[in-house]
Formats: sequence, structure tokens, C-alpha cells
Amino acid sequence: MITIDHPSVQTEGETVTIFYPILQDGQAPRTLSFTVDSRFRDFLDPRRADGVLVALLPWISQQGGQVRVLPAISPRLYHFGIRLLAHILTGIGSFLKPIRLAGEVRVEALPSIPGFRIGTGGSLGVDSLCTIAELEKANTPVTHLFHNNCGSHWGSRELLDGRRELCRKFAVEQHKEFVWMDSTLSDFYGNEGYLNFFPFLDAGSILTLNGLFSSYYYSTSCEINHPSFTRRDKTEYCAFHLESHILQGCETETTRFQMHGLDLTRSRKTAIIADYPPAYEALNVCLERVENCGRCAKCRRTISQLFLLEKLSLFSGVFNLAPFRKDPVRFLVLSMLQDPHFRKETESLIPISNALTQQEKHRLCLLYLRKRLSQSFQRSRH
Repeated sequence: MITIDHPSVQTEGETVTIFYPILQDGQAPRTLSFTVDSRFRDFLDPRRADGVLVALLPWISQQGGQVRVLPAISPRLYHFGIRLLAHILTGIGSFLKPIRLAGEVRVEALPSIPGFRIGTGGSLGVDSLCTIAELEKANTPVTHLFHNNCGSHWGSRELLDGRRELCRKFAVEQHKEFVWMDSTLSDFYGNEGYLNFFPFLDAGSILTLNGLFSSYYYSTSCEINHPSFTRRDKTEYCAFHLESHILQGCETETTRFQMHGLDLTRSRKTAIIADYPPAYEALNVCLERVENCGRCAKCRRTISQLFLLEKLSLFSGVFNLAPFRKDPVRFLVLSMLQDPHFRKETESLIPISNALTQQEKHRLCLLYLRKRLSQSFQRSRH
């Protein structure tokens, strides 16, 4: 059995950390910690375990499923959320066991906090910037940008710190509160665990700041009719198709989750941020570097769609365009070959785009077909 014990809170300089002892029968004690700016100390409530429980649910399920929680948890989470989340986990595979809360459970609602605070992720990619732009247009602007560290930077502190600084700068320029968090969740999951269970880790981190976000908008990567939503990928258990259900189960009385982007294709999101001037100097999509490299799959995809939308010049300050300018047609072909998830969306822009001449479109089509045939031949030989 696993026990989530009462935590301690320690302030050091301008940071504050909450430490949850995690006890497991027959194993050495472990600690799960969450660190934030000391301005948010009052939201790290040592009387509560909503966030740590949600964040560890997949790990607990892998360890047998039985857990004792000593701090209090939300009535909504206790009566409805854990049941739904446990059902989702056991549906993923037989290696995940049903969640069972052992012993006496303290169920207490968190007191409401005055004010209404809207949060969203601060990665500054296409998805998050589209969410920010759309909420601003709807006169319900984001008030807090959240930059979290629970496994999505592949263990690279340089990548994490660089992107965090970009988010902080954007928040200051756009008059939004900047909220950062470090955690030791990767000690329990590693990078592979983040890919498999990221909605639990992200939502748990958000809930650890008890009531800071009245409403949190989670930017989804794919629209609801995209194949990635309708076809389960065995290597990414919670990706896309389970996000909205998991977030519904994670809600408490004081924090509600909203999914943004379920009705928007990636090309439509790209068009939206192309009409959002703050994105021109802030867009950050690179898989490999702090600044956009211009060569990785995500950089190529975004550059290609912006070019076909005739908006690329607006983003010349955030992309290395040398690879693109060398041969735009070849660049587009390589982009579609590298990007199986959104290939069809890029393809659909080509016939209606005025960025290419008819001769260039013809060359693109021939080169693309030749490369696809070559790929198929190579695969057949292996």
C-alpha cells in the first residue's frame, strides 16, 4: 500500500516548496515536491492532497492501486473524480490496477477564494497562443500563464530555463501573472511516463496550487475529428482522446478545466495566431532548442503552414528561415513527410494558396510523390 503523508512547506529565498512524503510498503520512503515563486505560498496548502493524489494516480495504479491519503481531498474529487479516473486507468491496460482509497478519508471542500482567475499553459506554441488569442477576443482574457516542469522538457534544464524565460517575458509584456512550477514528478515517471500520462501530471500540478486558477484552459493539440482522437495509439495511453475525460475527473469545487481547440484544425489555429500580433515575436514551437531552429518537424510544419497562409513574413523574427529560403518547395515536401499527424492539413492548403505558382505546385506534387514512393520502397525492403 502507498501512503501520501502530511507535507511540510519550506521557504528559501524567493521560492517555496511543499514536500509530500510518499510511503510504500517494503520500500524506502520517497518525497514528491512542488516548488513555486514565494508570491504563491498561500496556495500551497499542507492540509490538502488534491494535486498530489491526481498527479500520482497512474503511478499508484501501476504499484497495485491501494492508497491511503492523510491530508484532506475535495468532495467532488472523492465522490466522482477518483471513480472516473480509476475507470479510465483500468481501461488503458491490465497492467494498471483499480484505485482503492484505504482507511479514513478526510473530505473537505476548499474555501472559495475571491476573484476569478483564468489560467492556461505558457509554452507559447500554436495551441497555447491560439487559446490566449481566442479568449482575449471573447473578452475573457487569460490572467495567469502557467509554466510547468513535470517531464515535458526531457530532463534538459537549459531547455526548461530558456523557455521559462520566454514565457515570463511574454507574460510581463501582455500584463499577465506569470506562474512557474518545478516538481519531482519525473522521479516517479521519467520522460516516458509523462508522454503516457501527461493530463494527470499537468492537472495534478495545477491543483497543487489550491484554488489559484478558478478556470484553467487546457490547449488540446488535435481537433476532435482528427484521426489521433479517434484511433488509440498504444504507446500514448492518454493522448488526445482521453484528455477531456481526465480533466473532467480532476475538477474540484474551486478549479474547473476547460478544453480549448477541440473544434479547430492545426491550420485554423495557425491562421488565428497569424492575426494575433503578440505572437509575431513570441511563437515558440521548436522540439530541440530554446529558439526555433527552423529544421525540426514542428518548426517545418509551422513555417510551411504560415507560408501557405501567406503570413510567414510576420514571423521572420522568431524563425531561422535559411533552410526554408534555400528551396521552399523542397522544404514543404520534407515538412509533410516529417509530419504524419498534420500532413493532410498542410496538403489541403496547397491548392488554395497563392504563395506558390502553378509551376511550383506541380514540382511540389511530383517531388512529394517521388519521396513517398521512395519511403514505401525502403520500408518494404526492411
